[in-house]
Amino acid sequence: MPHSPSKGKKWIIAVLIVVCAIVLAGAALLILGGRGLSARYDDAAALLSEYDGSQTPARSVRDDGSVALRLTREDLYWYARRYGLLDDIRADLSRLGIDSAGFRLSDGKLTVYALYKTWGFLPLSYRASVALSWDNGLVLQTEKLSFGNHLTIPRSRWPEVFSHPYVIPGLSVSPRVKDAYPEGDALILVHEGLASSLEGSLRPDAGLLHTMALYGVGSGDELVESFVRSRGDVEIPDWEIRALLSADERENAFAELLSLCDRDSVRRLYEDTDPLTADMLRDPLLREVESLVLEREAVLTAEQSKYEKLLSAVRESYKSGGLSVSETGFVSVSTGQPLDPASLTQLSATATDCRVVFLYGSLGGGEFCSRDMPFFSAVPRTGKKVMEGLLSPDTAYDLGVALPSESGVPLLLYRRADDTFVLREIGEERFVSLLVERETPVLDTDLLAPPSGTIERNAGEGWSGAVILTAPEVPPAPAS
Repeated sequence: MPHSPSKGKKWIIAVLIVVCAIVLAGAALLILGGRGLSARYDDAAALLSEYDGSQTPARSVRDDGSVALRLTREDLYWYARRYGLLDDIRADLSRLGIDSAGFRLSDGKLTVYALYKTWGFLPLSYRASVALSWDNGLVLQTEKLSFGNHLTIPRSRWPEVFSHPYVIPGLSVSPRVKDAYPEGDALILVHEGLASSLEGSLRPDAGLLHTMALYGVGSGDELVESFVRSRGDVEIPDWEIRALLSADERENAFAELLSLCDRDSVRRLYEDTDPLTADMLRDPLLREVESLVLEREAVLTAEQSKYEKLLSAVRESYKSGGLSVSETGFVSVSTGQPLDPASLTQLSATATDCRVVFLYGSLGGGEFCSRDMPFFSAVPRTGKKVMEGLLSPDTAYDLGVALPSESGVPLLLYRRADDTFVLREIGEERFVSLLVERETPVLDTDLLAPPSGTIERNAGEGWSGAVILTAPEVPPAPAS
């Protein structure tokens, strides 16, 4: 039996009403869900283009030695890209049906905004309040979900993507992170700390420590310096470093320790550091270490320059004929007054413990520099027989200066044949003999006892370099 026209029209109208209702409901959801949220989707490219990657996130050391790293939203995007996570997360979210997303950290709470294809085709904007924790990665668990800012969705109606934890893996970035939580407008990552992750040993920089002691230059941390000096040439194992720092895990104490150790051993200590630890802890620490090294070197250079200037002043005055040789020393040609070499320097040496010395080499060793010096016959003397029989008229002698270092170590300063500035440690007995000798001392450098070691250093203008020749080794006393 055919349908009546009136019944057919009613059926069509009913279908149209249902379709319109669906369309209106979808539109309402789009409007309600998207209202105020579209601006919350993050433009990663814009965020990263304005980010200053040279700035290290704030960090603080806790009582247990762990380090709290404070990462803002911009930090998180920048490091996610740096560690190769950003593209992976984007691809994963797209696979789950999320086309756009963003997040905010405020008042210690994490809020996530997502444009999700509901029912596989309808893009709706969701706002999720998310709990955050750490379990070998960053775990995000939705606690509350809504359209827009106010239309709360019952948990039973949540899309599946919001019903399960979302995990951002962290082991590949750093196995040293032990916790994570939001605080204020940042994410706090708790790292176990650099000392805890030490693997290897440190070797004290014996040359640096010796130079510091010679020039009377101390470290910024007496406890750390004393500890490193006590090790001598023995390497410091990682467990001993941790023991030293366990009572007070100060970054500056750790930096001081590293600055007093051999650079290669410091480099090897963190050679295999994971990316996050390298970026946020190791590299800032090593920059601080480098700053300490440069500051200390500037102080050591300034101290060394005092010795360099003293020797240069004496030699240049002698070369130019400004000094006359007397029976017991040198006299200023212009003033007629005995030369007090200590008056030519800012060092603490006095007239009684600083003396100019003639140098020569009986074996032709060429340790000193005499090529720019005049023959003795051309040097002014207060009398014709001054130093007669002690010095040959046809020989060019070099001049050195004997004096104590700022820490009281007897030194002989001279210019080597290759124009190197030399600070040579000499024994107390030799030093005293030079000071008490009636005539101007004449020293055969070829007969000096060999030094126990050589410390290479930079020197100021006019020198090819500098060396510290450490004191000769003293043989052990014979058994009684």
